[in-house]
Amino acid sequence: MGNVFTLGRVIAERRNALKLSLKDLGRLVHKDDGHGVSAQYLHDIERDRRTPSPGVLTELARALGVDVNYLAAVAGQCPPEVIAARAPRQRAGGGGALCPGRGRRLLPLGGHQPARHGQRRPRRRVTRGAA
Repeated sequence: MGNVFTLGRVIAERRNALKLSLKDLGRLVHKDDGHGVSAQYLHDIERDRRTPSPGVLTELARALGVDVNYLAAVAGQCPPEVIAARAPRQRAGGGGALCPGRGRRLLPLGGHQPARHGQRRPRRRVTRGAA
């Protein structure tokens, strides 16, 4: 496991450096509805069993004194300000992926798009060597 930086490990190490218990951190971090988060929820995050929402991630960054963009990058999420900037575009019918890799499928090795429902895939040309 060595030098692997997961979101849970980063949060646990920072929490331990600040000498905060899970309950103490839970009192500092609030969900979107204003309620604090439970020690069990934080424990699951630290063990990489759960991924916090962008709002909880922002609160965790604030409580731990860590840059929210760093936590978002470690978690594999878009930074909260990008999500906030993207929301009006989605309501207006605009699209576009501001965060690469989120919500997009990778192309197969052949380079062509997978067939959509009701469409046929292009046939592969089979070449046979001379016998």
